Amino acid sequence: GLRDGILYEEMLRPMETNRFPVVIEESFHQLSHNFDIQLSHVNYVTKLVSMLYQHFKEFAPISDSDEALTLLRYSTKVLYIGEFINKESSSTHTFYLLTNMTIDGLNHKERLAIAFISSFKSKSQLVGLAKPYKDVISKKELKWYEFLGSLMKLAYSLNKTRRHIIKHIGEPTFNGSKVVLPLHYESDCSFEREYATKHKKHLERITNLEIDLEFISAWGQNEYS
Repeated sequence: GLRDGILYEEMLRPMETNRFPVVIEESFHQLSHNFDIQLSHVNYVTKLVSMLYQHFKEFAPISDSDEALTLLRYSTKVLYIGEFINKESSSTHTFYLLTNMTIDGLNHKERLAIAFISSFKSKSQLVGLAKPYKDVISKKELKWYEFLGSLMKLAYSLNKTRRHIIKHIGEPTFNGSKVVLPLHYESDCSFEREYATKHKKHLERITNLEIDLEFISAWGQNEYS
């Protein structure tokens, strides 16, 4: 549990690092096996959320791109693993699974961060889950996890059918607080459009932006959401 993470911190402090990369990857590999995680989905969502982060990183409450991308990459590997238990309450199950299991190589704060990001459902739920950890997580860090979680939620929505049909996320166009985000797709993306339009509000809230999703087909048709 979290005590193991504290032990790793003490072991690694003299080495001026805080991670065992090989150990971490092996831990996530084991988790993917235990929870029947679809690796093609993981890799695809990682690609999408990385593009989203690059486009919106200037709005991040904490400017640490290397750490943010690492946390996003790890979080994608366990994204909503609570579905394995119950799809209706997958977010809550995901958080409690990750905070009560050992992920070798990560310290306790990193595991908390990953739990917040990979289980993100809404700001209100995030704040509720964070209450027992207010002595460990600062308000600024929690806002950062909300920002990263909102990116993750949007990326997940863009692969709702797991058909990998969003081929590229283009450079957004900013006009004050309004932004148009181009999403290039192939095949029918009606479910992705529906879910992304529904869940973009989380990113809008944390960034104070009004985001229009511009779905651009391979055949040149543009649709806005």
